[in-house]
Amino acid sequence: MNQSLESEAIEAGGSMKRQCSLSLDIISSLPNSLLGHILSSLPTRDSVATSVLSSRWRPLWTLVPVLHSDQRELCRTPDQPFSYAEIVSRILILRNTVLNPTPIHKLRIYWLKNCLPLHVDTWICDTFWNGVQELDLTIHISNRLLQLPHSLFFCTSLVVLKLKGEFLLNPPPEIQGLPSLRILKLECVRFVNRNSLLKLLAACPVLQDFFLKVHDKDVTNLDKNAGKFNIVVLIPTLKNLHLRVLFSSYKLHINTPVLEYFHFKGNLDEVVLENLPNLVKSVLHIEIGPDSLKGISFTDYLKRRWDFLGRLYNVNSMELRIVTAELDRGEHVVAVWVWVLICGGAQLLWVWVLRRTRWLYGLGFGLWRSTTA
Repeated sequence: MNQSLESEAIEAGGSMKRQCSLSLDIISSLPNSLLGHILSSLPTRDSVATSVLSSRWRPLWTLVPVLHSDQRELCRTPDQPFSYAEIVSRILILRNTVLNPTPIHKLRIYWLKNCLPLHVDTWICDTFWNGVQELDLTIHISNRLLQLPHSLFFCTSLVVLKLKGEFLLNPPPEIQGLPSLRILKLECVRFVNRNSLLKLLAACPVLQDFFLKVHDKDVTNLDKNAGKFNIVVLIPTLKNLHLRVLFSSYKLHINTPVLEYFHFKGNLDEVVLENLPNLVKSVLHIEIGPDSLKGISFTDYLKRRWDFLGRLYNVNSMELRIVTAELDRGEHVVAVWVWVLICGGAQLLWVWVLRRTRWLYGLGFGLWRSTTA
């Protein structure tokens, strides 16, 4: 009886192997273009690993137009024999040994420890020659900044650019523009001067989505005597705008006639909003703290916030949060936060409550209604 069970187990195991082999053969018979598309949905580590399946699969990973090199994935164990830089460099070298390799259209680099700027610069420049369409770079370097190669600002094929970390944004004076760029995301990068961002945005004539997150540390290297940092968004094609401005001294100017979605979080300083006829939805998280009131009375500050919100009168949907902190002069806002979600007829509801010591100091309330509702 034991022999019978053993024979059945061996037969079942053989059947499973034949089924797996048959499935693999069916997949292997697919055209290279389809296999390359399938492998492009896998992490680079897994895509390269398929090369050991058979001689048929050995070169297929080089057909993938995406290189997603995440240090957390490529260096999972502490006893990894190769460094992150060595692994990525070997992958690029092996790709180039194949006859007519597929160009890399999407390059994603997440390098969070022991970053070597020279390698990053080399990898980026290599992709420009092959018509890269998307760059997604997250870099963390200790005690230095990575200056982007000037060739990036002349890349006519680039559609998506995402930068996060210790990058130094310094567009060259002779920048001719990024004519294909539609999505731009800048998160915690550094700026050479107060007009660096203005110069870059002016070179993006078809931009549709823009995300900016900037801390006070990202502008500490700027000359304080040169004026405030400029966030000037004058883009006729922009549809979605996300701003997270986590410092208090800047100038914001927005003129975007086709803008549909506006998300803002942070302190408000000098603001000009104009030409927003197509704005449908706005999400506003306004923060009030001691830095918000430098050189300005609280009354004037409230008026400035009121003017800002008044420019958004035509939205169909608004989410408003007012986050407060204790003020320097013994004043603090009673409401820790105010959250208002408005849709349809009631276009804007704004409540300010200020308390000084133990009694109510002031209250402001405003309501706009849509004339078309």
